[in-house]
Amino acid sequence: MVYLIIFFLLLTADQLSKLLVDAYVGDGKITVWENIFSIVNTRNSGAAFSMLGKEDWAQIFFIAVTVLAVVLALVYLIFSKKTSKWLNVTVTLILAGAIGNFIDRLAFAEVRDFLFIEFFANCNVADVAITVGAIMLFAYFLFISDDPLFGSKKKKDKNVNDNIGESVDDGN
Repeated sequence: MVYLIIFFLLLTADQLSKLLVDAYVGDGKITVWENIFSIVNTRNSGAAFSMLGKEDWAQIFFIAVTVLAVVLALVYLIFSKKTSKWLNVTVTLILAGAIGNFIDRLAFAEVRDFLFIEFFANCNVADVAITVGAIMLFAYFLFISDDPLFGSKKKKDKNVNDNIGESVDDGN
């Protein structure tokens, strides 16, 4: 239930913030922090950093990839035997961000961005959710999962020692 609340709060924040920027910023700019951060209403027909934005087939591709990702995320959330709250929040963040940008692609054939970081790029609440979710996913596989890449040596040694004591049936 908590994951549904997180999902709907993020999706609502994304869509509401886009509506507010459309209504109150329009084609203007609100400088929040000079030469660092502004609110600028832009449209992005591509993916991150406008990748593939000029391709005729891009919107169909982005919609298809989003549908596939959403289906896989929902299957994971519904059928996963994992009880990792970290991983469930991670998938929820990515799912909420994907749906937020998916709504824009269906409605406008582009994504509404407005958080302008001067030395980086334009993004929106959905993009932030996807990015945080992706970082959390990498952290999960690197440090938290049952078999982390950079997990503690004690945990790995314990798993090895647990397997050493198993007997092997040699048929005698």
